[in-house]
Amino acid sequence: MSNVLYELALTIFGFTPWVSLLILLLLLLRKSRISLSAQFYRAAWWILTLRCAIPFPLRLSRFTPTLTVQLPVLSASPPSAADLHTVAQNSIIAEIAANPGEASAGLQRFGIPILPNHALLSLAEITGVLMVLWLAGTLLVLCLRFGSYGFFMYQLRKTRAAIISPALLAVRDEVFGKPLPLYSCPSFRSPSLAGFFRKAIYLPSDDIPEQQLCLILQHENCHARRHDLALKLLLVFSTAFCWFNPLIWRMAKAADEDIECACDEVMLHGKSLAFCQEYGRVLLNTLKAGQLPHGLSTSFAGDARQLHHRFEAMYSGLPKKQAKPLLALFCASVMASSLFFACTPANQSSSLADALAPASAGAERATGDSSGSNVAAPSADWAVPLPDYKPELLVVKNNGLEFYSAASEAGVVATAAGTVAKVVSGDAVYGNYLIIDHGSGITSFYAFCDTIQVAEGRSVSQGSVLGSVMGAKGKNAMLYFELRQDGNAVDTSATLGLIGIDSSEASDTQALVYPVASSGAKGMSRGFTGADAHAGLDLRGQTGTPIFAAAGGTVSVAKTGTTGYGNFVKVDHGNGVATLYAQCDILTVKEGDTVQAGQQIATLGSSGNSTGLHLHFELLQNDQPIDPEPFLQPVE
Repeated sequence: MSNVLYELALTIFGFTPWVSLLILLLLLLRKSRISLSAQFYRAAWWILTLRCAIPFPLRLSRFTPTLTVQLPVLSASPPSAADLHTVAQNSIIAEIAANPGEASAGLQRFGIPILPNHALLSLAEITGVLMVLWLAGTLLVLCLRFGSYGFFMYQLRKTRAAIISPALLAVRDEVFGKPLPLYSCPSFRSPSLAGFFRKAIYLPSDDIPEQQLCLILQHENCHARRHDLALKLLLVFSTAFCWFNPLIWRMAKAADEDIECACDEVMLHGKSLAFCQEYGRVLLNTLKAGQLPHGLSTSFAGDARQLHHRFEAMYSGLPKKQAKPLLALFCASVMASSLFFACTPANQSSSLADALAPASAGAERATGDSSGSNVAAPSADWAVPLPDYKPELLVVKNNGLEFYSAASEAGVVATAAGTVAKVVSGDAVYGNYLIIDHGSGITSFYAFCDTIQVAEGRSVSQGSVLGSVMGAKGKNAMLYFELRQDGNAVDTSATLGLIGIDSSEASDTQALVYPVASSGAKGMSRGFTGADAHAGLDLRGQTGTPIFAAAGGTVSVAKTGTTGYGNFVKVDHGNGVATLYAQCDILTVKEGDTVQAGQQIATLGSSGNSTGLHLHFELLQNDQPIDPEPFLQPVE
């Protein structure tokens, strides 16, 4: 469904410029001295209304559309952690800017891992916002128009009275040739044809002379035969889909006038001057004080402005040109514009690594393992943003990289030459961060800095010192780094030619058992937001709920205390991997014990620096916390 809405919105945004131009040309023609028939304009409005009311894209497979718009990728599959990050980030970034402390606390409560979207204002984000606004406006217009029509028909049924005069019914049968319902409605100021599925004629009174009634019914019969109510319905959808375009609303008003004028032309074609005068008198005689019929019905007399326009057209004395060749040219223009000026999403398959790497590097790119991950060969064009980093601790996270230094403080350098586009200090989620614009839509993001030594607008060269990062309590310093092209995150590890621990795609051997059986996504009260902010997951439970080992290993630590982690257990799983279980109540294992995956090691409580009943669970790689959630087996 989302893909269909995006396609509709793109199509409407794509045809709006040339549709507006054609509407403007028709409106200028109506005001010019060129005397074209109302039937020409009615047919032209039909063509444009069909294009606007049925906004499905038209394509020629041999040609490429000339207008492209880049959109966020939509997928019918369940959202990944990266997808959830993008959706959550787009919806709350304004809230974070307005109230950093409160917004950050809310994010942490829900356990949503937010990574920086460092594009200043990407085309994809703009298009997404426009799509939401367009859909909201469309639904609002449709609700108002059809809601008012439903109320109009409800009132009409309450006030109408069936006409039973044999003389008037005989006139009706003579004109229509079928028993079309005929009602009187004293609140109306003009005869009207209404009803899409069951048409009926409504008269201001039931004492209209037979001769006048004959002309009125002939006029309304002309509307019925020419399906003018269908055109009015399509105009409603046109104004709803293109509500943001004022020319569409002007088109709907002009089309209403030309529908009535076209019927007048049919009625008066080939008739004598005396007949035309009688027809004009009937128009005036039927007009009386009262409400106008709804826009989704016809009006024999209409309002004063419309009536003035009709009389001017009927008695201008100028010959009306059908202009069929011009109408055919107009139809061909609409069709050609629909085919060749369509709007389609841009191809997003090209990678940043392909765009930036030297031409000779293309043949040097290596393909990864059988899992299908592609890793770029190292490129001399890009510098590592944290030169003093430990390769064994490198973490790939949502197309970005977490660099951990070999010391508790390290310098951050520019990965390529560019201009500092943005510097932010004290952000609730990203800490101190900066954005560098490298041109051609390419930007780099450096988050969780301790100090920033450059200002916005400053030009930097590759390797220039930007600032520093610092670890907490003697731990290794961490920098989050990400590259984007046109606002869309790309595979940073492939671009830099680096391989790290992938925290978003755990293999079967990496899968961990949930340490609290009743937990899972619904049982999480706080998620992983980084080693400095919150280094693990908080999982809910009741006092005494069993806590299980997430994987097999050896208990390296089993301590009790009243501060920090409180009562906690640490299990060593080998290869630098360990898990930590904190804020426990009772420990059921001791240091040196060997445990299996799923074996109870403690019970849940609220010891140490705890704000309530929960288990604080951490996953460590070489003593550095990483997000454990992607590695946990789903809870059935």
